[in-house]
Amino acid sequence: LTFDFVDKYNEFNPGNPEGMHKTFQRRQDMLAYEIVEGEKIPVGMFFLDSSSTSEHVCKMKAVDLKGMLDNTDFLDGRIYNGEKAGAVIAEIMDAAGIKNYTVDAETADTPLYGTLAVQTCKKALREVLFACGSIVSTSMQTGLSIRKSSKAIRSKIRRGRKFETTLETDRYVSDISVKYKTWTLEDTVSEITKGIYGEGIHRIQFSDPAINLTVNAGQILKQMPYYIILKMPMQGGTEVVISGQKYVSVEMAAISGVEKLKSGELRNTKTFSGTLLNFESAKKAADRILEYYQLQQIIKAKYIAGDEKAGNWAEIDNPEKSHGNFVAAIESITTDLTGGFISTAKCRGYYELLADYYIVGEIYTGEESGIL
Repeated sequence: LTFDFVDKYNEFNPGNPEGMHKTFQRRQDMLAYEIVEGEKIPVGMFFLDSSSTSEHVCKMKAVDLKGMLDNTDFLDGRIYNGEKAGAVIAEIMDAAGIKNYTVDAETADTPLYGTLAVQTCKKALREVLFACGSIVSTSMQTGLSIRKSSKAIRSKIRRGRKFETTLETDRYVSDISVKYKTWTLEDTVSEITKGIYGEGIHRIQFSDPAINLTVNAGQILKQMPYYIILKMPMQGGTEVVISGQKYVSVEMAAISGVEKLKSGELRNTKTFSGTLLNFESAKKAADRILEYYQLQQIIKAKYIAGDEKAGNWAEIDNPEKSHGNFVAAIESITTDLTGGFISTAKCRGYYELLADYYIVGEIYTGEESGIL
């Protein structure tokens, strides 16, 4: 969320020691909303990230809970061998200091295989959700919700509130490759790293995981597969050798592809990677992604804002009244809260000719289902 306002008397200028800018606190919460037919609809909860003033205009930038995840590192990743996603998500949220969140049962019960290196909490959560086939949403709510992706149509963008629609066909994708790694613990103890450290407490981070760590000098206060907390006594710089059992990895890939190419097309592969996958979950991810990329219609719509949320599916009226509409996943939405509550959405979907039974997976005799 970004917004500007006129600061006529420089009350919010940091150069004014008596100014009202002193009331600002980082992560101060603020609720944004839009007004639709006289009704206030929350857009989401945001938290102040930065502010600045120039020429009597104060500029504010705030982030939602997903942005808060980006401001904290997740340090305690390890090797996972079937641990449930719900427990790992709880650790990530705890590291980010987020308590207002929900996780659906199917996502929470998904087993994870692989590892999480030191990275931001947002990237760590992304790895978990990629393995689960789930999405995270903060749109039009004060908290954060995590759930399995669903193709159910949750809103309809009709011609009566649309200003423009832009259509294009995305490049054809015939094959999806999802890379992952398997991890094996070495039997032998070997050197992990070494360096010179002076007096004090140091956090020493590793690029690859290891366990059963020991040092030739100082004291290990805490050890995790990707780092140790080392306490060094009062003395000059000492070379510290860290030893332990390393995990070694082998890169694998799961492939999903169409059996018969679309007329006139050549094979085209897109490659993805995940760190919390085994072959079974990587293959499921490849199948999901391939199915999604078969939806080649890219729809960009500008319309009066409603209850649409990024991550949900919507039916979008075709600008050509004589033809069928579109069914699409909303990939992103930008909303202007001061210029008439106008939203611009980017979507990926397919053309609906007459009747669509995509959601229930059934096509009835004599009814057209549409083309990709």
